[in-house]
Amino acid sequence: MNRRLFEALKPGGLLVLADHSARAGDGIAVTKTLHRIEESAVRRELEAVGFRLVAEPGFLRNPGDPRNAPVFKPKAPNDEFVLKFSKPE
Repeated sequence: MNRRLFEALKPGGLLVLADHSARAGDGIAVTKTLHRIEESAVRRELEAVGFRLVAEPGFLRNPGDPRNAPVFKPKAPNDEFVLKFSKPE
């Protein structure tokens, strides 16, 4: 899917992704149980197909989220990340 997104964009095109943050070290292991993913796993996957990270706005961040519960039943507001990538020109 990441390769297809990359191929679909024109050079200079942007991809903005938002997702629920998993704990460091969780990688993709909790995607089905907690509906979360580790930010570094997303970055690695998108950069591997050629995207370049251009911004990491923090407006959905919540450091108080223990990130150990499903996002649908949070005990605290979910910690979410937003990443902005570009396809190099």
